[in-house]
Amino acid sequence: MLVARKMSFDLSGNIPKHWLNNDPVRSHFLNAFSVVLPEYERFFILTINRSRNLISNPVLKSNVQGFCAQEGSHAMEHRKYNQLLVRQGYLAIPKFEKLLSRFLTFVLNKGSLKWLLAFTAGGEHVTAFMGEDFLANPDTWSKNTDPNLDALWRWHAAEEVEHKAVCFDVYQEISGKRWRRCLAIFLISLPTLVTVTGLQIYLLGKD
Repeated sequence: MLVARKMSFDLSGNIPKHWLNNDPVRSHFLNAFSVVLPEYERFFILTINRSRNLISNPVLKSNVQGFCAQEGSHAMEHRKYNQLLVRQGYLAIPKFEKLLSRFLTFVLNKGSLKWLLAFTAGGEHVTAFMGEDFLANPDTWSKNTDPNLDALWRWHAAEEVEHKAVCFDVYQEISGKRWRRCLAIFLISLPTLVTVTGLQIYLLGKD
């Protein structure tokens, strides 16, 4: 059974802009990724909640509840993280968050449940892959870092790895079409990469 660990990270102090080993590129890659996470987490939660009545496996139903609770906690902490970035002078972030929210709301309103689940399973595959890399390579992602942000990313990475199979299992129970899942992971990964790279360039440009 998945357990949502209620965490609260202190991001109110004097956290440096280049908090990861004084490296602006890696620091702003994770900063940019944080910007998109709250809205993506909301998208995943709303999609999975739509499927609850179609799930017959009681263990999977329980894991869906834990998944939603974990993702909700992630979204809350990353909103605090994004507010830190605004305080540091990156004032365009709230405008971007509104645009992303409108876009994902449009997708939620227009997309079929099978496609929404395929996008969610694909997105969770990507975040779990990144989480595993983050935890497996501390010299790259945790060396000489701000302890609060390092703790936040480690917690998030660990829970992404922990619940990585939930959305896949839900998709398999409701649809299971491999071609749709493979196409969906491409369709969600490419624009996400472009978006995060664009945000990273914005953050570096502001510096």
